Amino acid sequence: MSMEQDLRDCQRLMRGGSKSFFAASRVLPADIRQHAMALYAFCRIADDAVDLVAAKASDQQTGQRLQRQALESLYQRLDQIYDDCPFDHPADRAFARLVQRVALPKSLPLLLLEGFAWDAQARRYPSIVALEAYAVRVAGSVGVMMAVDVAAVTLSGDQPTYGFFIRDIQAGRGVNRPATSGMADSVEQLSQLVGRMPMKDIVGETSTMIERMCIQAALELTHN
Repeated sequence: MSMEQDLRDCQRLMRGGSKSFFAASRVLPADIRQHAMALYAFCRIADDAVDLVAAKASDQQTGQRLQRQALESLYQRLDQIYDDCPFDHPADRAFARLVQRVALPKSLPLLLLEGFAWDAQARRYPSIVALEAYAVRVAGSVGVMMAVDVAAVTLSGDQPTYGFFIRDIQAGRGVNRPATSGMADSVEQLSQLVGRMPMKDIVGETSTMIERMCIQAALELTHN
């Protein structure tokens, strides 16, 4: 099946199964929208695979057993995706292409499936820390997989106008991007790389350092 047909099938799936996401995706640039559609389509079918079997079960025990079976199938499908021999489904094929293109770490979708496993176990969350751990798995993991930079600016004119720049962070971390060494932890260290590394690698080091500083600041401001 062609990539274009798989993406169209994913789009139809999201139009019916996740109307809010489908509407929001329309503002994304075409290439990022394709990535988002592939990612969310797989997440949607995975979520439905676990939830729908429980809804159809005659009792809770049967529902949990069916959910465990559904999870086993999802783990197998994820293994096939990362082995580049996906299950014969448009969402699996589209997600497999995305995984190969951006070198998406397997730990992220595994985190999502772990959250589904917690659902199947009917876990309860007695503290905010426990609830946050659950939220990281069922929501945060998806957010990290579909991380984007968004910049906005107000444009002058007769009517208020806003411009947006949206950049897919994951797409910039693909298999074709050379890895940076992580040598620079400060501006002083970065300056010492001049003449020792190609300029394009120094630019990569600059981005890595700034990103690391921003993440650290965000963790401190939000108390992790």
